Amino acid sequence: FYENLLSYKTIIEIENIFEVIGYILKNIDKIGVQKINKMIFCMYGGIYSGKKNEIEFLIPVDNTLTDNDYFSFKPIFKMINAVKIRHEGLPKDLHISYDLLIDYIKKNGYKPITPAYCMVVRCDNEIPSNGIIDIYIGLNSNIL
Repeated sequence: FYENLLSYKTIIEIENIFEVIGYILKNIDKIGVQKINKMIFCMYGGIYSGKKNEIEFLIPVDNTLTDNDYFSFKPIFKMINAVKIRHEGLPKDLHISYDLLIDYIKKNGYKPITPAYCMVVRCDNEIPSNGIIDIYIGLNSNIL
């Protein structure tokens, strides 16, 4: 789990995810905080290449903040009972890994209870194909 998260919501194409992450990291110190752990982003409504996606970035920071017009603050993020797949490569192909994870969930009869949360393991703006993103989807742990 993470504590002290800066939340930033936007709508972008997944192909531009590393550029937006770079922009956030370049400017985060201007609001008086530093990133202290891996960044997470949530793709509401699925992950699609070539179209706009609603994304929420969650950045663990070293201090608490007050909400403003650009960012909001979340005191804690915790996900338990989730399945994960690792995506290595271009952000535009993230939907392929996402689709594989969705197929795995369906084949095993699991019940997803969260959207896809993506942890940025490695972000490389110079060589985007070197990127690594872990995709998590929380599952219902009830057995009915």
